[in-house]
Amino acid sequence: MLDIATSIVSYGTIKNHRLQNKPLHDDWMIDPKTGEPVTDPHKSAEALLLPMAGYKGAGLALTFGLLAGTLNGALFGRDCVDFNAEPDKVTNTGQFVVALDPSRFQPLDQFKSEVDRHIRELRNTKALAGAKRSLCPARQRAQRAGRPPRATDYRSRPNC
Repeated sequence: MLDIATSIVSYGTIKNHRLQNKPLHDDWMIDPKTGEPVTDPHKSAEALLLPMAGYKGAGLALTFGLLAGTLNGALFGRDCVDFNAEPDKVTNTGQFVVALDPSRFQPLDQFKSEVDRHIRELRNTKALAGAKRSLCPARQRAQRAGRPPRATDYRSRPNC
């Protein structure tokens, strides 16, 4: 399972920064009128979250937003309710879930074996110069939870 925001960080991260009075990174949000970075977490309600991966992330965000919102009758884009500004209003938040049965494509043991091989290769990949190491989704979350990633974690959440 991969559970991600299509923005550069989740809005939950923005809220945590606001609660802790920590400045935002200057590449997370912008002022929609000027395009200038917004680093004051208390001004996040008037700012826009930037998409992950620039224009490619914007394309993914648009596609997933249409699937999670428009396709199933939930709100999308400017129609979305700001649950911080209007906490008592129904948000009509949409979700998009894809569930695949790998055994419909190949024998399940073969699929698991290939996933294991790719995860091992990724874990053993040397970091690029200047980088700490290559990461898989949820690895940092497991570390913050105070436990090392488990070898079987990636079956429920990729956790290299």
